[in-house]
Amino acid sequence: KLYLYTVSSEEEEKGLVFAGNYFGNNEDEPNLKVVACDVNPKLAKECKISYQYRDYYLDEIKQVDRKVIVKPAREADVISFSAVINNNKKIIEKTPIEEVPIQITENYADGSSKTLDMIPITEVASQGYSVDNFQTETIGAFDALVTRLKYNTDGSKAASVLAPYRIISSIFTVTFNATGGEANPTSKEVKYESTFGTLASAMRTGYTFTGWFLEDGRQIRENTIYDFIDDITLYAHWKPNDYKVLFNGNGGTPTQSSKIVTYDSTYGTMPTATRTGYDFAGWYTASSGGNEVTESTRVKITATTTLYAHWEPKEFKVNFDPRGGSVSPTFKSVKYDSTYGAMPVPVRSGCKFEGWYTDPSGGILVTSSTRVKLTRDQTLYARWSKTYTVTFNNNGSITKQSCNAYSENFTCQMSMPSFRTNTYYRALGWNKTAGSSVATYRVGTSITVDRDMTLYSVSEFDDFPLRLDSVSKSMSTSRIESNINLMFIVDMSGSMLAYNRIDKTISVMNSLIGKLGSNSTVSIVTHADGRGQANLLYGSPSAASSLISRLYVRNGANENYTAGIDAALGVFSQQRNDYPNYTVFITDASYASDGSVYISASDYRLTRLHSYSTTYTVGIGEDAERWLEGLLRDSIASSPSKHYRYRDASSMSSFYAIFDDITRDILTQVPNETTQSYTSYSRNGTVTVGYIGALSGYYPFEVYLGNRLIATYYSTNSFLTRSGSYYYFDMKRFLSMYGSSYGISDYNKSTLRFKFYNKI
Repeated sequence: KLYLYTVSSEEEEKGLVFAGNYFGNNEDEPNLKVVACDVNPKLAKECKISYQYRDYYLDEIKQVDRKVIVKPAREADVISFSAVINNNKKIIEKTPIEEVPIQITENYADGSSKTLDMIPITEVASQGYSVDNFQTETIGAFDALVTRLKYNTDGSKAASVLAPYRIISSIFTVTFNATGGEANPTSKEVKYESTFGTLASAMRTGYTFTGWFLEDGRQIRENTIYDFIDDITLYAHWKPNDYKVLFNGNGGTPTQSSKIVTYDSTYGTMPTATRTGYDFAGWYTASSGGNEVTESTRVKITATTTLYAHWEPKEFKVNFDPRGGSVSPTFKSVKYDSTYGAMPVPVRSGCKFEGWYTDPSGGILVTSSTRVKLTRDQTLYARWSKTYTVTFNNNGSITKQSCNAYSENFTCQMSMPSFRTNTYYRALGWNKTAGSSVATYRVGTSITVDRDMTLYSVSEFDDFPLRLDSVSKSMSTSRIESNINLMFIVDMSGSMLAYNRIDKTISVMNSLIGKLGSNSTVSIVTHADGRGQANLLYGSPSAASSLISRLYVRNGANENYTAGIDAALGVFSQQRNDYPNYTVFITDASYASDGSVYISASDYRLTRLHSYSTTYTVGIGEDAERWLEGLLRDSIASSPSKHYRYRDASSMSSFYAIFDDITRDILTQVPNETTQSYTSYSRNGTVTVGYIGALSGYYPFEVYLGNRLIATYYSTNSFLTRSGSYYYFDMKRFLSMYGSSYGISDYNKSTLRFKFYNKI
């Protein structure tokens, strides 16, 4: 009988080749049929095989189709085995091999052998091995699988199978390929038909790990069952990360502030940037220096990253206009935000070069260190100057001033200075003509100079007029000839040391003045000081401030004061010259009938006390009497019958005793005045005043020596005697007593001026 066993595959001519041979008794060997199975040389593959055999009893050929896992065998592992099948089993031809009780003799590759008597496959596996051919229709495969079926020579129905197979371990090695990253660990062992368990961790710069995969793309997880019959390699799969890129204009303005990029891809489309005076030069990894990043640059950042714009300064042409001169070179190139650098120097006859300017008529000076801030080409203009000198001739005293005239019109402005004058004169200005009395150029004014010139001083006699328009329409005082101490009675508290300034000490005048009303005013007028400034200080009792300024507590004055007590506060001026002049004016708008005002002078020459409206002149001036007369007329015109009085002596004795002579000479209304001058030539030094008219009673008058008041009289005294209608003044006796005070020693040829007033 012929029994045929054939191994076949669904796909022929591919991969591993199987061959089946049939041997029969005394029969020719049939032709060998070759079939193929497409097998990956590294992985096991499930294939279909079939074999045919002839049923002895039925005398027909049976077809058996099976599935097998075909895996390449390593040559060192290939051995052979023979199986003796019990010939008493009639079903042998119909029964799968692994289901038949068999005795197996294993012949190993190293030449040793082992006989296994009816050992189940599971027991073989428990010893750490498995038999490929006996595991559920699994057959080994290496070069060829030859299966032989034959009868024994004794004619029994036994059959033997000879086939190669390999022994494989039930513990396999899994290798982790990080595919560009790092795996930890790099491998592990897994038992056959158990789960993979904990898989290796993986890390790769710029990527997120997505899992472990077989080469064919099948993902392996921790709970996947290991059903492979050999070691395997798993491959890491990755997803590239996205990162944010910020764009820093680096002084300019980018068209886009940020974008998202993917690791290991290119940056793609990039924004641009603009900046005044610069051309955009690309994006870099640092504000200065660094590496350039372009659209084709591969992304290798692993966090939010800032790229910085780089710039190239624009270049401009600067032209040089010499403005009437000559220059070389005539232009140069400069770069934005750099300095202008070396600049050419032009020349022009008779002129001095002052620099390069942005405008023909001025503009801004541009130097070699000036920063270029242009947006277009530029022209710079030369600026030229000429120096003019003005010579000031002040009565032979020469001073000079210079000014620079520039190329716009070659003129300059010069302020006219003041100058020192003789006593009693003041500076008016200057004139181009010597000896002129016209001040063409007044002191303090500005003139236009277009050439060198000489100017001569012009001065005039100084009468130092002072006006108090609120009191009188015409009022003036002249310079006095010596310092005096001006005494004020003040109602104050606190401490004031000698030589301290008084700026706001006398600030509440109502209690000081006594009965003055709330709208009363107090003014102190000082003569022009050494700086040529006239000081007029004014305030009201209810809100007075700084009523006294540039005055100081005199030496020896009281230092402590108590509110409510009248006290004399001595002040004196610290003017720069020796001729201060004060006018103290007090008005009482309420015209209180019993009010009194107390202000006195330590110099006895002139004091007036009046309870309504009074002006006090301390010192003597040419026009002092005239404005005094006007004040008196204005103040008492409505009540000419009233006379002036002073406070009871018992309360003022300590004050007016110093001024006893003056405080008792109380003037009344003075509607007229007569001035006569006389010169003494008599041997005994007496001066005849002369006939004034029929005198009934006494006439008040003042006696002047030059411009100095030397006596004020209300009645005759030891110096003045009356004989009929004449008065005689004893100059000799007067000078013997007071001459030294006035600096007069020669009484002869001394001119006296007498000023007479109507009698009381």
